[in-house]
Amino acid sequence: MRVTYLYHSGFAVELKEEALVFDYYRGELPDLGGKRLTVFVSHSHPDHYNPAIFSWRKSGREVTYVLSDSVREKAVRRDAGLGTGSPGEAGILRLGAHTDQRVGNLRVQTLRSNDEGLAFLVTAGDTRIYHAGDLNWWHWEGEPEEDNAYMERSYREELERLGGLLGRHRLDAAFLVLDPRQEGQFYYGFDAFMRQVGARHAIPMHMWDSYEVIGRLKAMDVSSPYRGQIAEIERPGMVCLDTGDAR
Repeated sequence: MRVTYLYHSGFAVELKEEALVFDYYRGELPDLGGKRLTVFVSHSHPDHYNPAIFSWRKSGREVTYVLSDSVREKAVRRDAGLGTGSPGEAGILRLGAHTDQRVGNLRVQTLRSNDEGLAFLVTAGDTRIYHAGDLNWWHWEGEPEEDNAYMERSYREELERLGGLLGRHRLDAAFLVLDPRQEGQFYYGFDAFMRQVGARHAIPMHMWDSYEVIGRLKAMDVSSPYRGQIAEIERPGMVCLDTGDAR
């Protein structure tokens, strides 16, 4: 698996026979070597959904799109240049929460975000990848206590569901929110995930150019059980994980 950080929550993942792109916002795609490409969009917020993804079909590459149904069908038809045509006819799928869908050689299972849209569990052969979208323990200073309590509860409920979907299997890679805007609570969701679910490789995202939050988390005692599993990200365009078996 070879993972290239594009920007914000956007990543390109190269497997031996597949290429995946999650939540493209901006940045340049790496050379994916003509592999089948599946593009995932967790929700309609502009920092997770850029209509430019539909231009990638013009290269002649085989592209399938898996979008949250929070991206309205009318907007998808417009952005993909389909007119009144059905998105499904153009290889564009819109999924709701808690669905299980076969997409080519991939198995795609979805969780419900406690912000908007979905999180994705993608299985390709023996490889399992999780992308959180905006599913996170969103604890904000100054917000009502009941709102923060709901965010924790709803987050943990979805993590429990994810654990059930995984069963005895372990995630190979998990893309997890690490948002500096949450101030002292910036690590809550990341830490809860690694303790409740876990992953061989934990890849931070949604950092708003504040990449130093990775070092902050690694320096905290709370991260000691999984510190070595946290990927380093310093700039857009860098390869942040390469297990050597993607090519």
